[in-house]
Amino acid sequence: MYPSNIKSQERWLILPLIISTLLFAVVYIAKLNTPLFHWFNQFPVSTSPLLWKVITNIGNGLWISALLLLFTWKKPTILFRWLLIAVTVTLFIKIAKPFFNNPRPYEVFNLGFMNQLGAVLSSKSFPSAHTTTIFAFAALIIFQFKSAILKYFILLIALLAGISRICIGVHWPLDVIAGAFAGWACAIVGSFVAGLIKLELNFYVQWILTSIMVGVCILLIFFYDPGFGIEILWLQRGIAIICLGLSYFTFKKIIYLRKELKR
Repeated sequence: MYPSNIKSQERWLILPLIISTLLFAVVYIAKLNTPLFHWFNQFPVSTSPLLWKVITNIGNGLWISALLLLFTWKKPTILFRWLLIAVTVTLFIKIAKPFFNNPRPYEVFNLGFMNQLGAVLSSKSFPSAHTTTIFAFAALIIFQFKSAILKYFILLIALLAGISRICIGVHWPLDVIAGAFAGWACAIVGSFVAGLIKLELNFYVQWILTSIMVGVCILLIFFYDPGFGIEILWLQRGIAIICLGLSYFTFKKIIYLRKELKR
C-alpha cells in the first residue's frame, strides 16, 4: 500500500483559498454581510425547511466522522489524516470563536425579522464551525481521490452545507466564507503533518481509528440528538446504520493490506 499524499492534487491546494479570500474581501468592503444574510435566510421559506435541516447536519462533525466510512474501505490511510485534520479544526475553532466574539444573527435581529431553525446556540458566530469542518473534510477527499466527479460533488455538498448555516439563521455570510478558508487551510496543515509523522500505514492505528468511527456510529444511532426534530434524528440513525455496515469492509481492507505488506 502506498502512502497517501496531496502532491498530485496541487492545483486544488491554493485556488479555493484565493477564491474565499477574494469573496470575503468583496462581501466585507461592499458591506454585503447583512443583505446577503437576509437573502439566503429566506431560502427555507421558498423551498423546504426540512431540506436545509438535512443539508446543515452534513457539516456536523459526528456525521462527517461516520460518513468517512464511505471512503475508508477503499483507502484506510485517510483515517489518520482525518484525525490530524479534525484536531487542527478543533483547535482553530476553540481559539477563533472567543477571540472574535461575534454575535450570531438572532442576537442582533428580532426573530420576527428572520428565520431560525434548530436550537439557539451558546457559542459565538465567527467562524462557522460546521463550514470549517465540512470544507476540511471535502479538501481531504479531494486531495486523496482522483475522480473528478467525486471532487466536484463533495465540493458542492460543502458549499451547500456552508450556505445552509445562513439559511437556518445561525451564521453570517462572512462566518461561512471564513469557515471555508479555515477548513481548507486546516486540511492542508493536517495532511502535511500526517506526511511527516507517517503513521497512516500502521495497521494498529488504522484498526483503532476504524473502531472509533464504529463508536461514533453507535453514538449517532442510540445516544445523540442533533436537535432538529424527529425526521432528522431518524435520518441520522439510518445514515449511521449504513456507515456501521460499511465499517466491515474497512476492517477487511485493513487486514488484506497487512497481509499484502507481509508478502
